[in-house]
Amino acid sequence: ERMRLLLLQRWHQISRQTVFRLYSDICQHRLSVWHREIDRRQQTEPFHETESIELTFSDGTRVEGLSGRTTPMQAARDCSLLGTDKAVIALVDNILWDLNKPLKHSCQLKLLSLTDSILSRKVFWHSSAHILGWAMEQLFSSHGNVELCDGPALEDGGFYYDVYISGNTISEHELEHLTRTANDIITASHPFEQLPLTKTVAQDMFKHNRFKLNFISDIPDGVEVTAYKCGDFIDLCKGPHIPHTGLIKALEMHTVAGVEASVEKRKLLLQRVYGMSTASRNEMTQWKRSRSEAQKRDHRLIGRSQQLYMTHLDSPGSVFLLPHGMRIINSLRDLLQHHYRSFGYQEVVTPLIFSRKLWETSGHWEHYADNMFTVGHHGGHLHHAGGQEYGLKPMNCPAHCLIYQQQQRSYRELPLRLAEFSPLHRFSSCWCIAISLVISRRQ
Repeated sequence: ERMRLLLLQRWHQISRQTVFRLYSDICQHRLSVWHREIDRRQQTEPFHETESIELTFSDGTRVEGLSGRTTPMQAARDCSLLGTDKAVIALVDNILWDLNKPLKHSCQLKLLSLTDSILSRKVFWHSSAHILGWAMEQLFSSHGNVELCDGPALEDGGFYYDVYISGNTISEHELEHLTRTANDIITASHPFEQLPLTKTVAQDMFKHNRFKLNFISDIPDGVEVTAYKCGDFIDLCKGPHIPHTGLIKALEMHTVAGVEASVEKRKLLLQRVYGMSTASRNEMTQWKRSRSEAQKRDHRLIGRSQQLYMTHLDSPGSVFLLPHGMRIINSLRDLLQHHYRSFGYQEVVTPLIFSRKLWETSGHWEHYADNMFTVGHHGGHLHHAGGQEYGLKPMNCPAHCLIYQQQQRSYRELPLRLAEFSPLHRFSSCWCIAISLVISRRQ
């Protein structure tokens, strides 16, 4: 038995070393394509003489520059513009622009700091997502094949990155390791560099990543593809980004969840890691304090502690309202019914299930069928009931349209206001509904 355990341990060690070497090969491939494309552009692109351009800052300051050479940051320093050290992104003719990306023509120019606009903060958080992606590749490449999917900034602050790790999931305690790895990256002040690519070159660069290949295939032919390099990490991205990672002073990975994604006609379970980044450690401390207070108001904790509702695996995504919860629901319903009557609404009840024909008319079948429960849906196949297909309603509007159509109407009846409390059913992912009562399968 001891020998078997030793052999098993050695096998796992060899497997991890093999996977890590595979990641190193993938990383080196991306870098070699990057440098090869730079060399190709230098050798094949025709030489263009630089032209003088005029750059006008938002305060009226004007400065001369050279097309294809002068960057927003250089222009700001040439005229000793105040606040240059706090800038994270530029606004060029109302288009977001990298601070170190050369300008092509005369333009209106404005430098944005983190406090100036939500646009600059979203750029800051999106750049942080790239750091998270790099950290995940470094940390989890020994666990299995790592394929990054998408890493956007969040409207309410922060960012996330979706990743597929073959045969593995990310645990809560591994978030600390991710945070340490990411903070090592930001202290090195790696610059963000952009490189335009053709679709063919981009497909070669990311040939080991099915999700990136999907994104590339969706880009119309002839449209330029761009990638960004940060240290040894290269990612497919439109940009723009902050000049370098050193502008991020604190970075924290705080939550991991599961999401589903379709690739090559298969549904895969991805890990979604959420993070927050700030431009100072004090801001991070304040954010942690606010998050701690918000967690005390988490409806999942309150619902459990006050016995308002429960969930069960035998009906995933649906809520069991308990007696205390029903008292609240009934009070809310009484309040809504009072306001409905005062605003001229009439209450109706419509069926829960309708034929496919209605959903085709409303457009739901074309645009929303994947998020609907269909009668007899099993194993990916639809079974017909009475020669037709049916779907549980995800919203009430089409049913109310049928009520309107059932008799001839006079303009004196308008506006016709209908209200309904019937439950709605939506086939949301189990991983999405785990975080909210609003996003549930029965509403």
